[in-house]
Amino acid sequence: MSATTVIGWTLVHFVWQGAVVGALIWIVSMLTRRSPASLRYAVFVAALAVVAAIPVVTAFPLSSGRSALPRLAT
Repeated sequence: MSATTVIGWTLVHFVWQGAVVGALIWIVSMLTRRSPASLRYAVFVAALAVVAAIPVVTAFPLSSGRSALPRLAT
């Protein structure tokens, strides 16, 4: 896969993956509403770290050819 294709598919996947993380963090924030601020802060920082790592983790299998995506003829 070319670099442009890998970046494009990574961005496409990041849209739904980011939405999933956002939905999960919203649910967790509702469940921890009365918890100490330090716990909620740690949860949000962890979610931010996950969101930052998602594109890297997604791009690796795409660039190495071990992806489940179909190969498009160019």
